[in-house]
This record gives sequence, C-alpha cells and structure tokens, in this order.
Amino acid sequence: MFKQSWIHYWHIFVQLLKIQFLYWSQNIMNLFLGIGVSLYTMICWLAFKSDDPFLMISGISVGLVRNALYIHLKTNLDFRSKKWDNQLTLTPLPAWLNNLASVTFNVLSTMFICTFMLVVALIFFDEQRTLLGHSNQGMIWVGFILAWLTSYVIASFIFIYIKSNKLGQMVGLSIYFTTMYFLGLGFPFERIISVKWLNYVLYIHPFRYVMNIVQAGFVDSPNFFYQHDQFDFGYQGMGWLPYLLAVIMIILYWTLYKIRFNYLYAFHRRNKYGEFVVKESSARYISQLRRAKSSEEVKNLHQEHSEMLKNKSPSTKKIVEQVEHESWIEFWFKNRNNGK
Repeated sequence: MFKQSWIHYWHIFVQLLKIQFLYWSQNIMNLFLGIGVSLYTMICWLAFKSDDPFLMISGISVGLVRNALYIHLKTNLDFRSKKWDNQLTLTPLPAWLNNLASVTFNVLSTMFICTFMLVVALIFFDEQRTLLGHSNQGMIWVGFILAWLTSYVIASFIFIYIKSNKLGQMVGLSIYFTTMYFLGLGFPFERIISVKWLNYVLYIHPFRYVMNIVQAGFVDSPNFFYQHDQFDFGYQGMGWLPYLLAVIMIILYWTLYKIRFNYLYAFHRRNKYGEFVVKESSARYISQLRRAKSSEEVKNLHQEHSEMLKNKSPSTKKIVEQVEHESWIEFWFKNRNNGK
C-alpha cells in the first residue's frame, strides 16, 4: 500500500514538472532574459578580455540570480492573477507535492542554465579553464547556494508586498539588471567599487555579498583580497564578513515576508463574517455544483453565487470583495503548513 502510494505521488510529481517545463519553455522572454542576455554579455566581454578572472563566473552567477528569482516570482504572480490557486484548492493534489515540484523545477532549470553558460565559456576560452583549475570550489558552491536562497526570499518578498503583477515583475527585472551591470558582468566590479559613492550604495544591494563570495572563490581568495591584481572586495581582509552579511540579507527579507504574511492571514481569519459570506453554501448551491457536468458550468455557478452575495447590501459587497481579494493568503498558508 505504501509503495503504491509513493508511486502515485511520483507520477503526479513528474507530471507537475512537465507542466512547469512547458510553461517556462514556451515563454520567449524566459529564454531571452534567462539565457540570451547574460550569455551574450559574458561572451562579448570574454572575446576582448578572455583572461579576466571575474567575467565568466559573474555571468554564471547573474544567470542563476535571474532564473531562480524570476521563475519563483513569475509563477506566483501568474497563480494570483489567473486564480489558479483557487482551482488547485478544488483538487485532491497534496499541497506539499506542488511546492516540492515548484522548488525542484526551479533548482533543475537554474542548474541547467548555469551549466550551459559554463560549458560555452570553457569551450571557447582556454584561459577560463586554467582559472577554473585553481579556484576554490567550496567557496563557489556555498556562494551559489546562498545566491539561490537569496533569490527565493527576494521573490517571496516582492510577491507579498506588491499587489500589482506588472510592478512586481518590473521590480524583479530591476534587481536582475542592477545585479548584471553593477556586480561584475556589465561593468568590471573593480571599476564599479572605485567610485566610492556607488560602492557604498551597493552595500545595500541584496546580491552583492553572494556575488562577491562566488567571485572571490573563483580566484581562490578566502580573505577577499585578490593578490594578483591587488584588488580588495571591500571587506578589509575579514573573510567571514560577506558570509555573515549574506545570511543577514536572507534572514531580513524572509522575516519581512513572514511579518507581512502573518498580518494578512491574521486579518483574513479575524474577518469571520466576511469568511462566512464568501464561503456561505446553501443546500441549493451545493446541489447545483454536484450536478454540474463541466468546469465551465461550475465557473458560471460560482460567478452567479458571488454576484448574488455582493448585491445583498453595500456592506456585504465590500466585505466579499475584500476577502476574495485576499483569498490567496489562505491558499498560501495551507500550502506552507501542509508542505512542512
């Protein structure tokens, strides 16, 4: 029985991964921004500075940040705008399985893009192969893991604080482009931090520290001072500081996300009357739903029922609209609890 259950879950998990892949691959902007821009910028720079110790690893890191952040953010924004979350709650699909499939696809797709960029660079630029052979692999992997975690919490933070889908995507793209241009790929990082005011501003950038960890690891500089070019990353030899600041960034944004999430959920739960109005199910309404023969008929019944409740009184209408607007918080809360 146990074996059959896990086989069933595995089949659903694979199908969810396929759906995620089809959704991701059919979006041209995903491929263009996720692979094209970062890869093109990296190749152009390496064509002129093939022995630069930071360009290749910075390009791969930017590709990681863009895809890990954007996939998570875009998926949640689309779920909210298209109300797919409401549809999922009507299915017997375990919430933890959906969460696991989403995270797994994020990790696998991001690893694929980073590996693809690495292979392209190593094939065409011999100097990068030499640098890779002398790199600190431990620092690089720790930096990549911290970069992925930072991307995940930043995406969650943007999603829950910004209600507008377009504005949310704009903020996500702004973080991506500032990471690309000011943290080692668009412009050489040593030139960027030579401008003192810009260097100070970048200390508040959420991805500065994880990018620096990966870059320093690629040139095997655990104290974050590159001896070959006498280049200081800005931590005055305190090799532990970037790790601490990277973890603080992750904790800070995750804490802000949880504060907002708990506030919205508490407000939703306190509104008992609004919850009753939205979830009110008369015997006639339940009977109609059970007799429905298509998803379109169910949608029409739901729309008619909602309109009927809204038209009862102005106060009822306001409560219904307010609670319906925040109904995705209930869905997220269930997902997070069931996924633990």
